[in-house]
Amino acid sequence: GGGATARIALERRSPDLQPSMPDRGMSLAQLRRFAEDCRQLVADSGMRDPREFLDREGNIPNPGFEKQLDFETAPSWLVVDLFIAPATRARRLPFVDLMAERWPDLGGPSTATHFISHSWGQCFVEDLDALSCLGEGARVWICCFAMTQDATRLELLDDSEVFAEALTAETTRWQVLIVDQDASALSRLWVLFEVLRAHECGKPLCMAPPEALAKSRLTYSHIQLENAHAGKDADRDYILREFEKVGLARVNETVMAAVKDSLVFLLKKMEAKFGSDSAEVANARRYLGTYCMCMDGTAFSRTESEEHGLEVIRIQLQLHGERHLDTAQAYCDLGSSYYILGRFEEAERYHLRALELRRELLGGDL
Repeated sequence: GGGATARIALERRSPDLQPSMPDRGMSLAQLRRFAEDCRQLVADSGMRDPREFLDREGNIPNPGFEKQLDFETAPSWLVVDLFIAPATRARRLPFVDLMAERWPDLGGPSTATHFISHSWGQCFVEDLDALSCLGEGARVWICCFAMTQDATRLELLDDSEVFAEALTAETTRWQVLIVDQDASALSRLWVLFEVLRAHECGKPLCMAPPEALAKSRLTYSHIQLENAHAGKDADRDYILREFEKVGLARVNETVMAAVKDSLVFLLKKMEAKFGSDSAEVANARRYLGTYCMCMDGTAFSRTESEEHGLEVIRIQLQLHGERHLDTAQAYCDLGSSYYILGRFEEAERYHLRALELRRELLGGDL
């Protein structure tokens, strides 16, 4: 009757006894221990690589098919299939719930400080290395460890945004986007959805590792929501419906603004650490300027790319003088900015100067 409270008795090892989403964080030491355990298991068991193809579409043959698994190059989805899912299958709970038993010296899950967004197609070991820039005090929330992987107990079946409990928690200070050379994370609808939700609740975006931006296609390409993918049609349909509530153009602008904010943060961090006239700051300005140059004018003013380009040239001249390949690259970048702005005479002048310098320094026809 009335105000009676129902009480449910649960066994201590019941899968219904799980930490709240924000409290499913891991330390970097726990992640490294997990990787060590995986390497040992491969060595002890001679575990074979089950992938006939390297890509999900079946277009790229795997030369390591049925050979001993190379854990150092394994993508995250394969790590889930071969290590995380089997470890949690008996009790049908998140991997973080097993940590205290497996590694008593490292303890169990903790309150997350950083929410990690990445593509499951990225190399797991490279992603782990990328997180080292966060420092040992970071506690990271990673979906494959923090959420159940049992098909009969997938938490996303009941709540498509269950991850948001961790992302929007007051104790979560940052969203961290792990970037690889192909910027593949930004072709994944779940990642774009997470960036949108984080931006809506004021969570800053940090890109890791910072140096990956130099090689990433991110600074040279648009974020195209229409070409992004999800593992399941139901997920794609749900996310696109949520995007349509905001408007796809607004979602794209929000995601691009969040990425730009991260690049601005990187620039400020480099200025504070190395000084405003350092090579590190020149690189950070180059990433930011190139990104602004490539984005639509509705998101940012492309004249920002000119401002950063001029500063990069000033720094490179101060560091190296005129006759240096980094100076030539700075001229080339500014020429590209002027071309995008429609200032073709200036674009030609800077591109020609870059070409002349490269011929002088490298010799031969370029």
